[in-house]
Amino acid sequence: MRNTTHKSLAGIASLVVLVAMSSATPTLSNPDAPRSTRIVEPLVVGGQSCTIQILAEAVVCEGEETPFVAELVCADGLLLVNDPEWLLDGEPVGSGDQIQLELTAGEHLVEVSCGSCQDQILVEAVDCSMQPKLDAVYSDDQTEADPGIFLAANIAPVNGLTFGHLRYAMRPFTLAADSSVADGTYTLTVEGDPILELYEESGASISLPAAYDRSELPVTFLVNATTLGEADLVATRSENATTGSPTEDRVRVRVGPWPGLSGRELSAHPHFLFANTFNDDDVMTAAIDPSRHAERIGLTYDAYVVAQRPASAWALGGTLVDVTGGAEAMTVQAGSIGDNITELWSSGLDAGDRLSRDYAIVFDFGQDGRFDPGDLIDGFSYSEAGTHVVADLSQPGPYDVSVETYSGGGFLTQVLYYPSSIEQLGAVPLVVVSHGNGHAYTWYEYLGNHFASHGYVLMSHRNNTVPGIETASTTTLTNTDYLLGNLDTIAGGVLDGHIDESALTWIGHSRGGEGVVRAYDRVLEDPGLVTHFSAEDIALVGSIAPTAFLPSDESDPHEVDYFLIGAEADGDVSGRPNCTQCQYFRLSDRAQGKVQTLYVHGAAHNDFNCCGNDDGTGPNQIGRAESQVIAKSYLLALVEYYIQGNEATKEYFTRMYDDLSPSGIDASVEISTSYRELGTPSNLVIDDFQSAGSTGQSSSGGTVTLDVSNVFEGFNEDNDTSFTPTTTDPMNGMIYHSGQGDFTKGLIFDHSTDSARFLEFEVVPEFRDFRFHQYLSFRACQGTRHEETRALNGPHSFGVTLRDASGQTSTVRFGAWGELTQLYPRTGYGSFTGWVNEMNTVRIPLATFEMDGTGIDLSDIVAIRFEFGSDFGAERGRIGIDDIQVMKE
Repeated sequence: MRNTTHKSLAGIASLVVLVAMSSATPTLSNPDAPRSTRIVEPLVVGGQSCTIQILAEAVVCEGEETPFVAELVCADGLLLVNDPEWLLDGEPVGSGDQIQLELTAGEHLVEVSCGSCQDQILVEAVDCSMQPKLDAVYSDDQTEADPGIFLAANIAPVNGLTFGHLRYAMRPFTLAADSSVADGTYTLTVEGDPILELYEESGASISLPAAYDRSELPVTFLVNATTLGEADLVATRSENATTGSPTEDRVRVRVGPWPGLSGRELSAHPHFLFANTFNDDDVMTAAIDPSRHAERIGLTYDAYVVAQRPASAWALGGTLVDVTGGAEAMTVQAGSIGDNITELWSSGLDAGDRLSRDYAIVFDFGQDGRFDPGDLIDGFSYSEAGTHVVADLSQPGPYDVSVETYSGGGFLTQVLYYPSSIEQLGAVPLVVVSHGNGHAYTWYEYLGNHFASHGYVLMSHRNNTVPGIETASTTTLTNTDYLLGNLDTIAGGVLDGHIDESALTWIGHSRGGEGVVRAYDRVLEDPGLVTHFSAEDIALVGSIAPTAFLPSDESDPHEVDYFLIGAEADGDVSGRPNCTQCQYFRLSDRAQGKVQTLYVHGAAHNDFNCCGNDDGTGPNQIGRAESQVIAKSYLLALVEYYIQGNEATKEYFTRMYDDLSPSGIDASVEISTSYRELGTPSNLVIDDFQSAGSTGQSSSGGTVTLDVSNVFEGFNEDNDTSFTPTTTDPMNGMIYHSGQGDFTKGLIFDHSTDSARFLEFEVVPEFRDFRFHQYLSFRACQGTRHEETRALNGPHSFGVTLRDASGQTSTVRFGAWGELTQLYPRTGYGSFTGWVNEMNTVRIPLATFEMDGTGIDLSDIVAIRFEFGSDFGAERGRIGIDDIQVMKE
């Protein structure tokens, strides 16, 4: 291939049509009959109606077939009537949108015209016999020059021990010479970023510059990418006696983040959302972006779904066994990623005999039934799968369950659920349940049986909640300590040696939900409170409809991974504005680890136990059975991810509810989901609104510009006792902060139907390289009962635009896959309808901004712009926003 330039003269035409029609046709019998003529006014079809441009190389090889493409763009409403016509040196040579020409040596004028649109290009045909022939597998000369081939960085450094499998992530190249050339020295070098390594097929490293005698050619070698960037691999030939002939060939290599292949097809732009998790009743799809992989346009591949194996296992062989009943043959189409979506599995995905099964997706471009270097794979990793299929998480697991009730006296009374075959299972995780005030430890049988059937041990204990949170926390501590200290005697010692004491989960309900948070705070600060475990052994804490009695320095999850389920129809711990102890989201916003929340529309406080009184308040209540399906599904997904390290269930928390939810939940249920990370050093925090104190500057130090209305930045706190919106309470409906030491702040504003509005955050220089991160993430909600929220009366979405240093932009409208939930239509505590402001987390894969050839440069992003109005989603609304981050994973 050659590095060439193109100069074109694009024609622009205008078309004016005059139409005259006779309303009566004269007959021969009456040649003098009067005629009436209707004059139609001039119709301007387009002031700039069409353009045409030749796409071709300016230097080509004489005597070889060379493609010339006419790119024709016409204004809306115009139809192509005639094909473009081609001329070579003034002589007609054919028609169509592309043509192949064999040119003799010298300069030639190639012209194309379509109506009044025309373009021309000077092309030089040269003797290419002396030129080295450097080619990447599954590519062609034209795209090797521009935009170049795409190569993902390898997953680990290459050495003698790892080459056997890491070679599968490399790209084969061939260096050859023309058959007419008998001698000469051919040299390989690299220009650009120092990101490429070359290896012989045997695994020996190739030191650059590398020289080959003509007699050694052709030679095949592998190109490895070590990190992100762009470089040219250049082949040159010396001792060239042909003056003016090209003596080099080069391939541009673009090394970028690997977005994967699996995901979800969307009905609107961006057409495809990269994702890894599928329910077993979903359709599994994969896609290839033709702008990222331009060199593969027109090539056919077989799409395989195969059992996941670690990257090192590919060293044993690359034979592909498709688990779907047969590979799908596809051809890479030019245009959009939407034109390159493959349905791999239509229904009945196999989730295995437990909860989930892992798969890899391979696009076999060799079509030889093998995974070879140069093919594409989603799932080339030491630890992570390409894609996951998850069963219905609300269904029982494979194990029979045994139940044991016993007591160590007083508040050391417990009921234990465990797999009957636990002696065969080794050490399994322990889940402890702490009930609420007026509840009983026997009311969580549905959770006990569910967890035990999936291979866990669950202990529910009598909880001392009447005096308050402090005593509730004490019984959580003492009951956990009692169980772990008496494993040799409880249930006849069946659990002895079968509890993983370093992976404990606490789940509490109501006062017990705050009690487990307080218990963690206490044992973290005073390890001497317990004997048989420590704070480090508590891997996960979860609260269901918890109270929030204590200040932030007492009920504090700190850095432990934390989960909260809120019930919107809760008639007890309701989140109402005149009850500070009812505002449970303060607990989750105090947490500084990984935090997940669910806010379940229509669920009541006691729906999450078997026997509490019916306190449900509000419309569309979903009832106890459905609420418990939700609890079983999400709590099991939670412990699977955080305790067992099962990556298959992570996306139930990181993706929007409308995009992915456990399959057992009724389709009519509405839930808002939030995922939040604080204190993760690898994340780039653009603005968490904690420190700047001004709407004009972000917490990262960048400038903030905006033209949205009624902007307020401050504590996420409803500061009166009513949900009626007022100008003196801009954070109306926010129950994430109190005056008891909470720290969470945010931004709130509104936009109306008058015009498009924006909110833009400058990205400070040290954060501008997004390539090593995967997601742009933020939390957002609608403002309850505000006039704009009431007028919208529905879910809300908007657009997110990235702008790079050159001014190139790319916009993604996340409404294509999920929206900010419409607030639960509960009344009371003021005028109008609506309840607590529900935070939803929006995570946009950064690869989405690159799709379809936007040209955005993720290495130099200078601004993140939120775009509001009907062109981007909802036409109006009142929006709260927080925690704008660029996330590593």
